[in-house]
Amino acid sequence: QIYITGVGGIGDAASEIEVWTKYHDIFVDNAFGNLRDVLRGISFSPMMAHYLTYLGSKQFDGVMAPDENYAREFMQLFTIGLKEMRSDGTFTGEETYTTDDIVTQARVWTGFDVPFERAGIEMKRRPLESISYLNYIDDLLVKPERRDPFPKMNVAGGYLGDRYPLCDELEPLVG
Repeated sequence: QIYITGVGGIGDAASEIEVWTKYHDIFVDNAFGNLRDVLRGISFSPMMAHYLTYLGSKQFDGVMAPDENYAREFMQLFTIGLKEMRSDGTFTGEETYTTDDIVTQARVWTGFDVPFERAGIEMKRRPLESISYLNYIDDLLVKPERRDPFPKMNVAGGYLGDRYPLCDELEPLVG
């Protein structure tokens, strides 16, 4: 699997080593882990959010719909691909998702925003007329007021919980 990001639109941050090493560290930290942790890491990366345009995406407001780019790429490139596969690796010819699935999944990627500036890093390159001072190093924050709060279906017809963890994701109670 390949998970790329690019320099377009991040201004002076593109020339800072820490921006790139932080993204690289997602893969180093999870080299012997699982895909879910890698996907979480890249999904909370400001670099990926900017590159695949879900940074600042918000719930449908009657005019603007959530950005669909990351939802499409997440399914097509990072997880299930375009066509279903049999257990022997041959393709069935059936598509794995529809346009409706993309629209639904786009609602999952709402409310993400860059974290607060760090003194001495972003502040030193803060021109008044530019957004290049944004913090592209720390994990994204989720802003509840911009997050789509409604239930979302996954491509298999199941439910994606929102605002509440699934029971099997909770730490066991000790007591």
